[in-house]
Amino acid sequence: MLEVKIDNLQRVVDMLRQIVAGWDHLVGAVEALTDEHRELGVRADQLERDHQDLRDAHDRLRKEYEASVHHAAELGAAHESLLREHEATANALRELQEQHRAVLHDREYAVNQLEAVLRRFTP
Repeated sequence: MLEVKIDNLQRVVDMLRQIVAGWDHLVGAVEALTDEHRELGVRADQLERDHQDLRDAHDRLRKEYEASVHHAAELGAAHESLLREHEATANALRELQEQHRAVLHDREYAVNQLEAVLRRFTP
């Protein structure tokens, strides 16, 4: 009978060891999950900050883009205006060059006429 009690006691001790080992494993798993949860919380906070930084950068870049588009439109209008002004100036230059050639021609004609008059009056 003592042997049966020892055998039963041995089974109870083995069962308790298994329960303790199971609890030890469970506690280890919970601790690992808690650590992982904490690490993931830190990572999630960092990702949230990064996401906010990216949203802020996106907003800033969108505003810069819109300003650049507006500036490009202004530059395009200024370019068109300068092209028209250049064409008008080029036309004015051509007209002045034609007038200059005409004045030079008239001057040469006047010089020739004056030379002819002077030759008549000079002995």
